[in-house]
Amino acid sequence: MPRAPSTAPRAQHQRRINRSSASIQSNSSSSRRGNGSRSSRFRYRRSRAGLRARQGESQSSRSSVRPKAVSQRNAQRSHQRFSSSSPLQRRTNAAAGRQASQKSRGSAAPSIVRSNGDDEDSLDETIMGLEMRKDTIGCAYYVARDETLFLMEDLQLGTLDLVSQLRLFIQPSTVLLCSREHDDTVKVFDPQFNGAEEDSGSDRLPYSMDFRPPAEFDYEAAKIKLVNLHIGAYAGPRVVFAVPGDDGSPVDEEMGHQARMLRLSSLVSTEGRVSVGCAGAIIAYLQRRRASAYLPGDLDADAFFRISVVSMFTLKDYMCVIHTLATMLSLQILQAESHPSAHNQGPTKSSSGSKEGLSVFGLFQYLAKSPQGRIALKQMFLRPLVDIDRINDRLDAVSIFSRPKNSAVLSTLRGLMGGIKYVKSMVSNLRKGASSGSGQAGRVANRTWSGLQDFSFHSTQIYKTLGEVIGIEELAITRGFADKFALRDILEVGQKISQIIDFDVSSETLRTAVLQGVDEELDGRKHVYQGIDDLLATVARELKNDIPLGLPQDLKVVYLPQIGFLIALPKDEETGAALFEGLDSEVWEKMFASDDLVYYKDDKMRAMDNHFGDLFTEICDREIEIIHELALEVMKFEESLIAASELCAELDCYLTLAEGAKRYNLCRPRITHENVLAIEGGRHILQELTVPSFIPNDTILAASSHTREDSASTRSRSTSHVSSSSQRRQGPSMLLLTGPNFSGKSVYLKQVALITYLAHIGSFVPATSALIGLTDAILLRVATRESVSRSSSAFMVDLQQVCCALNMATNRSLLVIDEFGKGTAASDGAGLACALLEHLTCLDDAKRPKVVAATHFHEIFNPGVFLANDNVAFAHMEIRLDENAAAASRQHVTYLYNLTPGLSSASFGTVCASLNGIAEDVITRAQELTALQTEGEDLTVACATLSREEASELVVAERVAREFLTRDVGRDARGMVEDMLESDTFSR
Repeated sequence: MPRAPSTAPRAQHQRRINRSSASIQSNSSSSRRGNGSRSSRFRYRRSRAGLRARQGESQSSRSSVRPKAVSQRNAQRSHQRFSSSSPLQRRTNAAAGRQASQKSRGSAAPSIVRSNGDDEDSLDETIMGLEMRKDTIGCAYYVARDETLFLMEDLQLGTLDLVSQLRLFIQPSTVLLCSREHDDTVKVFDPQFNGAEEDSGSDRLPYSMDFRPPAEFDYEAAKIKLVNLHIGAYAGPRVVFAVPGDDGSPVDEEMGHQARMLRLSSLVSTEGRVSVGCAGAIIAYLQRRRASAYLPGDLDADAFFRISVVSMFTLKDYMCVIHTLATMLSLQILQAESHPSAHNQGPTKSSSGSKEGLSVFGLFQYLAKSPQGRIALKQMFLRPLVDIDRINDRLDAVSIFSRPKNSAVLSTLRGLMGGIKYVKSMVSNLRKGASSGSGQAGRVANRTWSGLQDFSFHSTQIYKTLGEVIGIEELAITRGFADKFALRDILEVGQKISQIIDFDVSSETLRTAVLQGVDEELDGRKHVYQGIDDLLATVARELKNDIPLGLPQDLKVVYLPQIGFLIALPKDEETGAALFEGLDSEVWEKMFASDDLVYYKDDKMRAMDNHFGDLFTEICDREIEIIHELALEVMKFEESLIAASELCAELDCYLTLAEGAKRYNLCRPRITHENVLAIEGGRHILQELTVPSFIPNDTILAASSHTREDSASTRSRSTSHVSSSSQRRQGPSMLLLTGPNFSGKSVYLKQVALITYLAHIGSFVPATSALIGLTDAILLRVATRESVSRSSSAFMVDLQQVCCALNMATNRSLLVIDEFGKGTAASDGAGLACALLEHLTCLDDAKRPKVVAATHFHEIFNPGVFLANDNVAFAHMEIRLDENAAAASRQHVTYLYNLTPGLSSASFGTVCASLNGIAEDVITRAQELTALQTEGEDLTVACATLSREEASELVVAERVAREFLTRDVGRDARGMVEDMLESDTFSR
């Protein structure tokens, strides 16, 4: 799995050069946004003159832009993984010769003339495709010189920082983005992007940008494009595999469409829908470039931008987790639990009604107090590190907060964290209100202002309380608070909100209200509005004097916002109007009627409208203006608020891990560059919570500490931590487990993987002590997830997982293989398991990974079958067998769950079946067959039964044979036999 070389980004003042781009201008209407013409406006192209200037620079300048180590890294990661032809560079001269030959023969499909400089330019290109769908990031890139297409597993809960890391890692010459990509993502590649600028990046950026329509990033279409590359089609035996679904797809000589799809799934992970879509966009781009450079039918077109290798890659400093979803579910790191009511199970993720179930993350999630802390904690679990300095920074923080002397401060900090709200969403709401004008600012929810005020108070209290932690000065997060936490800005935000927002009135009126004393004009209008009831009562008494005697005196004067002052009288049910509608000299104007009242206006009401105005509306408008001004002021501190929120989220993660370490009795692991895995008293963090008692077990694995050039630079930001001794620790690189069913083998395998995983996220681990060497990948073949939507059987899924593990494994990887080979014939499964284990143990030191495996194929341990060596250690889960047990239905096996060196003699499957309630006659028959097979008997012969006719014939044949042996055979032997058969003795 290629990782980023430890090189600095390109210099900002380096002469900006443009690379050639011969892509065909696609139909602009197909790639535009909803407003019309984004694709045509934002297609960045670089001039060839700038490219020629770059070619004249020194080789050192070239290597600074695209380090040579990048190409070496890609080649080293991919060689011997897939079948590939000679690189494009070695085909250039041959292609030129073919062009000349075609011209001399008068070929009907001549090539477009291409210079050697153009070919050399194409070799230096790196095409990057990226898409960010909500919080999921997908990425792929193509290196022309290596003819390699790299895919990445989708990054869940991705951030713009990860997009920036991908850009620095890949250092592309061309960037393909979806036309619906958010502007914030585009600004990572072009900081000056404003959504309306044409070709603004052509002179500034060291790469071209191309916005492509969403159809090119479609997952299903991208899978078809990848399958049609025929990658790996000739690596194995020549076979034909076709299914009815292949009828509508092209079928080549070796494989059908379905077979190529299966082969592709075995080579790379196709579960990352967004990343696979990015790969499809890159393939479409290469096809356009190829079509623009060559005419149809040109034989040289296949050599231009050819994809010979498809491989996986991961970000620098992060562990590679292939088949992320399957790995998370197999190890129960993450496991969603659906809502028990079907009415609350929505179709989307946000409305699914699911929550975190019994999982490792679930043990810690509920300990986090803030919403951003829970999100940051999940990001931490999703992306384990391989940077030893960052891992130790996290472990140092958890260790400091776990000290008994800091328990009181820990409780105080966790209590303060409970008052922290999700600042990013609140700032986003403010940004929308502020950018939409004063009319929208008043729509900012009251909880946004109260949340910002609470954040200001609690975050400053957290900042002050951190100083009380013993040993806090040693932590990296302390430097983060000192450098990034703008205390004055955070206090000013809280002060401004407290001086303007009236939270008591806001909660009563359900709108954001402004305190008195903020604005004199507003206070005057509020004073009048608060005394309007007395004014209305006075005016009503004056109007009652004009009503003639004998008519109802039930008259009221009311004020309605946006309508003004009105006279309200009871409605006459017969006429639908009031009994009195004013004097003859001044008839009231009827405005409207309700069920019980009729509303009128007269000159006095109009005069009051002109004098007082629309009081309530004017008050609301003025408050909206003040709140809009407040939103603008608060948005000036957006960066400070976001930085403080991220610091609080990181601190909440450390507090959560520290609290979890105390609750679950975890210890601090030691992280080392040595390629070793030494665990003493290891436990399964979930299993031990579900059983009365848990038996800890040790683990020792050691592989070669030899590292390749590309991985050496990614292990740490400093070489001072590297062990001075490169000698390998004593221990096997593979631990092979056997033992009865139900004895705890799978739990042991998962606990080893979980301890390694937790150590790499910076958490304490469930063990007495643990020495964990940096592990670049954890590759599993543990549990098979079947689905009717997948065109693969359970056994085929197992094979795909193993194939991916073999392709991705390095000497720094950890492979966990549980009962590989089941799901097919016992002989085939045993052969595959034995061959796989032998292959892993016979690899040289530079490639041999650490392996923990379990199997029930005891026949492979017969002499001469499994060729074991010093790299393998055998162990089994100990049991106590009661030899005096009379029946299989009795529990005559006691499971001790203790790891013991050596091989197990049997799997005791019938005992496990008996414990699960299988009928005793079934168990007895199974034991009989097992005993016959153990003794080497042929089950077909041993279990065969004769019919009555066959038994009778066998009896007659035996009598004939015995009688024949007792007689003397003379010259007439035939006659003697015929007499014997015709006699009554043998005819009965």
